[in-house]
Amino acid sequence: MPTLHIYTRVSTAVQADEGMSLDTQREIGVQRAKDLGFDHEVWNEGGRSSNHESVDKRPVLSQVYAKIQSGEIKHFFVYDQSRLSRNDEVSSLFRVACNRNGVTLYTKDGRYDLSNSSDQFMKKIMDAVAELDNAQRAERTRIGKLARIKQGRWMGGPPPYGYTIDNHMLVVQPNEAKWVVRIFEEYAKKTATADIKLLLDTNGVTPRRGGGTWSMGSLQALMSNTHYLGHWDYTDKRSGETVRVACPRLLSSDLWTRVQERKKFHVDRRNGGNAVRHFYLLRGMLRCSHCGSALSGLTRPGVGRGLYYCSKKERDWVKKPPVQEDKWKRGRVCSMTRSLNVADTDELVWDTVMKVVTNS
Repeated sequence: MPTLHIYTRVSTAVQADEGMSLDTQREIGVQRAKDLGFDHEVWNEGGRSSNHESVDKRPVLSQVYAKIQSGEIKHFFVYDQSRLSRNDEVSSLFRVACNRNGVTLYTKDGRYDLSNSSDQFMKKIMDAVAELDNAQRAERTRIGKLARIKQGRWMGGPPPYGYTIDNHMLVVQPNEAKWVVRIFEEYAKKTATADIKLLLDTNGVTPRRGGGTWSMGSLQALMSNTHYLGHWDYTDKRSGETVRVACPRLLSSDLWTRVQERKKFHVDRRNGGNAVRHFYLLRGMLRCSHCGSALSGLTRPGVGRGLYYCSKKERDWVKKPPVQEDKWKRGRVCSMTRSLNVADTDELVWDTVMKVVTNS
């Protein structure tokens, strides 16, 4: 007895499409199999968008396509053309495969013998209608989203740290907002990003995503967020129109400017504005176990050796020199009073890494 292979799918954006639920599609397919006197087999894709997706990104449809190509499927049912695909590339792929392998396509409205030129023509028309419908729906969605954004409503997705959503608008989240201000203030005072991260982590301040602790990258990204200055920009990809949307302000212009200037200084420095004269293999990777500061490199040409050492006392001296009678005291700023030989440390780390990679 022939088997009717029933493919079911709903769009993730419209799980509750009236009359198109997975159960409804299955029931109609099973009834069609009974009317034909066929057995049936259900292929359920679940919630999966069809637009702009190739067959290999839809695992169940990929299996169906492979069985059509191998000749194992001769009768194939979809609720309507949109359940199979609104993508012309995918539709054409299935038309050709069904035609070459003598597959009859069934929908809730009828059947298509794709080896028949008239049915093939009708199938192409239905494919074109489905693609036009999808394009019109996407355009309506785009225009509606742009209109809502112009009204000051949030564009969707998680709000920036420091805000929450109330009635589709950004509003201040007080507990997060105070830490946003603290992050900017600390950075403006030339506190290292690593020290800001340590401050947040030790106070139990967690980011929105991730493993519960802040990363250096997330802090840098946060300090580039114009929402805290009272606005954000949205650019419509299709029209190129940029809309500036107002939102609650958290920072003063002066604080924002000082932070951006310091960020620019560090970017210029990394790009060669203040180039390092000597090469250090582990530069930026070593941290003091006593105070948590990044270790610095020091080369003494006359002595002929380099050192990795904690330079916190030097940085603190620049920010706030000690009083006259206490200019220097071993361990006063950081109890890390020893240093590492650059050559020996680099060789030890390099050999260890090579051994691990070689024997992994």
